[in-house]
Amino acid sequence: MNRNFRVVTTITLIVILVSLVLIWIFGGASRLRAESPTGETVLTMSIKQLTQDPKTLEIPLALSVYSTRNSDRVNITWNVPKGLELVGEDSFFISVNTESPTVVEVRFKPTTAGRFDVRVKAEMFAAEVNYVGSAGYTVAVGNTLEVLPLTDEYKKAKMDYQLRELLKYSGITLGIVSVVVVGYIAFKKWLNAED
Repeated sequence: MNRNFRVVTTITLIVILVSLVLIWIFGGASRLRAESPTGETVLTMSIKQLTQDPKTLEIPLALSVYSTRNSDRVNITWNVPKGLELVGEDSFFISVNTESPTVVEVRFKPTTAGRFDVRVKAEMFAAEVNYVGSAGYTVAVGNTLEVLPLTDEYKKAKMDYQLRELLKYSGITLGIVSVVVVGYIAFKKWLNAED
């Protein structure tokens, strides 16, 4: 009886050990596949800064997402540091295809001067694995909340905006003065009119 007990115990321990090793091997392999299934890069991204809006001081960035697979379930998540506010949602879904990059424009509003690292992460949800890509962009903002260095395009846009504002307020002022002068002349005629 003692000998049978030892044999059964030894066989049971061997079966448990083999089961644990198999679970560890196959469980670990599936986790590795989920992180990097083939080692290929599925999502790549680039960020380009567009001309800052001189009226609102919003900074537009164009995010280009390139993909080696088609998907309508790619989650874009922005990580924005203090000092910048994202105008709109910080997380949203887009569709990508292999034929052309998907371009998304987002806007940031600076609240303080400084140097800010904006990060974005794209996550493609596939049947058994998720593919992840990321990119970053550094924005330098001066004390006037303008992006540094000032580009020629921004200087021209700012001058156009200031000229439009000057013309608008000049027109409003001219209109008010005209109404006052015409009203004064009409009032003077009415006052001097003989009944």
